[in-house]
Amino acid sequence: MIEEKIKKAKWNDKLEQAVQSIGQAAQAYKHMHIWQAQRATKRHKYLMGLGIIVGPLASVLQSIALALSLENEPEFSVLVILLGFLSGIIFATVKFGKYDEVSNANKSAAARYTSIEANVRRQLGLYRSDRMPSIAYMDWLETKYEELLLSAPLLSAGIFSKYSEHAKSKGLPVPEQYEQLISINKEDE
Repeated sequence: MIEEKIKKAKWNDKLEQAVQSIGQAAQAYKHMHIWQAQRATKRHKYLMGLGIIVGPLASVLQSIALALSLENEPEFSVLVILLGFLSGIIFATVKFGKYDEVSNANKSAAARYTSIEANVRRQLGLYRSDRMPSIAYMDWLETKYEELLLSAPLLSAGIFSKYSEHAKSKGLPVPEQYEQLISINKEDE
């Protein structure tokens, strides 16, 4: 009996709005994860470049000090020690920050959100009679979307704020923004 009801359930405006809402949220999260990945990649490149310069710079300065017989100058020795220490801090930050892993995880999440968004676009672009059965599609879509939300890396508050500003300027919805009150649909089919 339940299977008959699922097969008989027709597409309607409310189902389409729910599917569209999930598709728009997926699009928003896709952009946020892309921005998060770009930010992590930028930080990784910056820190690695800085570490590549600072580490050898300490050695070069030490070699210059030896060549010019300045190894007994305390200011020069302190500078070399500080540069070596700074180099260690930079590479430790890269290692424990895992910026490359963060970038890859966010790229993967963005790709999966893109897949959901594209699937929603395809389904809603078809005639109602040509679409998958509505209830089965909603079940599939909600499951995929929830699985992705649970497995995707966390987004920083800064990225969410940046997207909120972008969305407002473009007239796009911001995900997870609900009405203050839960509305009840009192219409019959």
